[in-house]
This record gives sequence, C-alpha cells and structure tokens, in this order.
Amino acid sequence: MDKIKFGVIGCGTVAGYGHIPAIASLKEAELFALADIDEERLKEVGAKYNVKHLFTEYRDLLKLQEIEAVTVATPLESHYPIVMEAAKYRKHVLCEKPISNDLREGQEMVEAMQKANRLLAINFELRLSDVAQEAKKELEKGSIGKPGIMRFIYLWSGPSWAGEERLDMLMEEGLGPIVDCGVHSFDLARWLSKSEFKEIQADGAYLQGYSNPDHVVASCKLENGIMVVIEQSWVYTHKSEKKRSDRRYDIIGDEGVITYITDHENINDFLVYTKNKTIKKEYKESKHFERLYGKFVESIKKGRLEEDIASGEDGLKATEAALLALQSAKCSQKINLS
Repeated sequence: MDKIKFGVIGCGTVAGYGHIPAIASLKEAELFALADIDEERLKEVGAKYNVKHLFTEYRDLLKLQEIEAVTVATPLESHYPIVMEAAKYRKHVLCEKPISNDLREGQEMVEAMQKANRLLAINFELRLSDVAQEAKKELEKGSIGKPGIMRFIYLWSGPSWAGEERLDMLMEEGLGPIVDCGVHSFDLARWLSKSEFKEIQADGAYLQGYSNPDHVVASCKLENGIMVVIEQSWVYTHKSEKKRSDRRYDIIGDEGVITYITDHENINDFLVYTKNKTIKKEYKESKHFERLYGKFVESIKKGRLEEDIASGEDGLKATEAALLALQSAKCSQKINLS
C-alpha cells in the first residue's frame, strides 16, 4: 500500500515537537502539506521538512485530493470549523485534545465524521505511554484486585515556557489546566476503569488573575463506584528560579496498589504493591507521538481505530468531564451526570 499522505493544520508548539516530526519519521506516512496562518513560521517548517505544499488557508490544504488524513493542531476554538470542513472533503482526522470547548459542537464533529465514513481520533497519547500500558496490563491481570480509588496528579509550572502569549491563550481560550491538561487524566480514568463519570465536584485557585483557575482539584465518582481524584496545576514553581514538574498516578485496589511517581529528572518509579511481592520498574514518561501515528496509519488501512486510540466519542466524554470540573470549580458545587 502506498504511503498515507498527511496534511498538518497548525504548525505551532505541539505540532513542532510532536505531530510533524512523528509523521515525518514514519515509513508508512508522508508529510505532504502544511497550513498555518503565520506565513513566516509556515515557510520555516516547510523548509525544515522539505514540504512543498504550503498554505495560509487551511481549506486550500483540504482541497488536495492526494491527502488522505489531516492533523488538527490549532487552538481549541478552531477545532470545530476545521474538522467540519475536513469531513466535507472526506479526510481522516487526528485532532488535538480537547475535541472542542462546546459539547454540542463536539457532537456535531463526531457525527459529521461518521457521516463522511472517515476516522476521527483524538490525541490522548498518554494512553500509549509505557506507564499507562503497564498499568492497564496489571489491572487486566487482577494484580491489585478490585480498584476503588484512582488519583492523577500533575503539578507543573505551566506553559509560560513557550511565552506569555501562549500562557494567556491557554489560560483563557484554552480554559486552563483542568481542561487543557486535565482532559488527559479524565480520559485515563475512563480508559483504565472502563467506566463513565457519575459525579464531579471541584475547587480551584486563582493565583495569576485569570478568569479560569490555574490550580484545580476534582473529586469524582465513576458509575462503577471508583473514586477518582484529579489535580492539575500550572502554578507549581511558576515563579521559581528552578522550575519543577511532578506527576503521580495511584490506582488503589482491595488487594494492592499501582503507583507511578516522576519528577521528570531523577525519579521515574513504577511500582506494583501486592500481598506477596513488590514490583519496581523505571519508566521515564514521555510523549509517544510516533506510536500514536503508527497506530493511526494502521487504523486508516484497516478502516477502524486500533486499540488504545481515542475516538471522537472518547474525546467528547473526557472533555465533558473536564468542562464540568471547570464549571464546578468556578461555582463550587457538585455536578451529577445523568
């Protein structure tokens, strides 16, 4: 089979370190076209990867018949119009998370792609990390018995490393850490538990003066009874000389515990505590865009999403939970899902 020709819409930060090099690295894929409203950046990235088809208007990229799949790596509010146009041109889509900032529009995106008979995947690449894959295996083996509690904690200094303009955009239009980053945790909880959210209650702090909280703690209940705690921060060491990020996962069962602790520097411990033994491995968690695109290419060839690739429906469910957590944090009330 010929290489799958990709077009990437949006050549900013995430596309630059993740999507574009991943596509370019795959033997089964070809980075065929790029689109970005910043013409200077577009030309720079095009030259770096030797891409000849460059557009400042994404619709012109979608008109290329050679392209089978597109990546949507643009700001959150633009996902809806781009995916809807991609459906019209019958392109497979891998869209950045969150799927949309509006659940009604998100549902329309899912339905439009289904009607076009094309795949819609959402970038929940943390599912493909060594840590998540190992946790999934241990849960399926029953190593810790019946899970009762899940915790997903990510304390970080925030996206200001990419400039104040990006921080402003992600705190306001991107809705802050509980949506922009937290949606990964809501997805992991659904994916690992195989259950949906039933109750969501959250509270937040506003240390930087934005309209959305920059540190949020959500306490949730799944339909199968598992309690889920999700904590996301973009103000952890944000004013410190030395920046630091700490991530922790805990899955507590009635017969054991799965834990992952990392500071992304010295500590990268994955542990399974059981009655008879303790298993310890080291996994330096990183973003697995190559794995994601490898599976997405296989999905296109087979006409269905490969296992562990998040669908549009998955993206919608996780985003719904994250948006409800943000709503709860801003009004300090518990939200029951019907």
